[in-house]
Amino acid sequence: MKIIDIELKNRVGKKDNHYIPAILYGRGLKESYPCMVNRKEFIHIIKSNSRNAVFNCKLEDGRVFPTLIKEIQKDVIDFEPIHIDFFAITLEEKIQMSVPIHPIGESKGAKKGGILEQATFKLDLKGEPTRIPDRLDIDISDLDIGDSIHAGEIELPEEIELITSLDTPIFTVVPPKVEEVSPAPAVAGASTEETTPSTAAKTETS
Repeated sequence: MKIIDIELKNRVGKKDNHYIPAILYGRGLKESYPCMVNRKEFIHIIKSNSRNAVFNCKLEDGRVFPTLIKEIQKDVIDFEPIHIDFFAITLEEKIQMSVPIHPIGESKGAKKGGILEQATFKLDLKGEPTRIPDRLDIDISDLDIGDSIHAGEIELPEEIELITSLDTPIFTVVPPKVEEVSPAPAVAGASTEETTPSTAAKTETS
C-alpha cells in the first residue's frame, strides 16, 4: 500500500468549515486524539488514491503516526465527508485488509460472444501494511467460454496471506444468453383440420 503524508490539527475548541472533524486512536496513543484534516486536501487524496493506503498522520506537536482509515462518515444529502476515523498501526505488524479486484484485458470467450461475470469484487489479505497491494489487477485474456478464475489461482506478493477461501469464484465466462421465441397464439374459432378436396366438393353439391 502507498504511504501518504497528511497533517492533522488539534480540533479541541475549534470549528472551521475548511476542515473535516476526525479522531485518531490506536497504537501508541493512550487516549483518542480529537483532530481535523484539511477538507480540500483530504478529498483530493481520496479521489486520487485508494482508501487502502497508509496515512502518515503528522500532528502539530511533531508526533507522527502511521494509520489506516477505519471509517468515513458522509452527509446523507451530498455524500461529502463529515467525520473520519484514523486508526494508528505499526508498519511491522501484520494486518488484514479487503483489496479490490479489477479485470484486465478482454477474454477469449467474450470475443466469441460469451459474457464475463465477476462474482467476487474484493479479496481479504493479511500481511505487513506496506506489502499489501492497493488493488489486484487480474489478466482475464485467456479465459474462454466456461473457464473460471478462483481466489486460490491469483498470484500474490511474497509474505501476503490469502484469507478468502481458495475456491471462491472470481471471474467466469458464461455462454451468451439465447432468447426463447414463444409460439404464436392460436386464433379463436380457427379449425385445426385442413379441408380436403372431397369435403369441399360435397359442400358445393349439397
